[in-house]
Amino acid sequence: MADIANVAKHRELTGKTPHGAPLISKADQLSEVLAITSYEDVKGEYRGFTKEVRACLNTGSSVNVMEVVTKVLNYWHQYLVSAGIEGTPKTFVFDDGSGYRNRRVCQTGPCQEVLS
Repeated sequence: MADIANVAKHRELTGKTPHGAPLISKADQLSEVLAITSYEDVKGEYRGFTKEVRACLNTGSSVNVMEVVTKVLNYWHQYLVSAGIEGTPKTFVFDDGSGYRNRRVCQTGPCQEVLS
């Protein structure tokens, strides 16, 4: 996560990081992806929209940035619970937006007019 934040701020990472070589070194390795899925039910066709930010790592693999953020959030929340600072343990769940979405869920998602 630190490499993603630093490359977003500085546009390029050229030196070593505290963990060694950076996992991502240029801002153009970050991209926004919008997926539109068409569904059909008894009322007809409707669409679901998901948007994600992907990071193409220097290893050639790709990760969803929100999945990384969710893992970091869970790590720090657990740390705060174990340190007695936060009293209520919970786990934040990442929803990648894949799978079936009913009409009600799709109608409360991102604004469809933006793409019309």
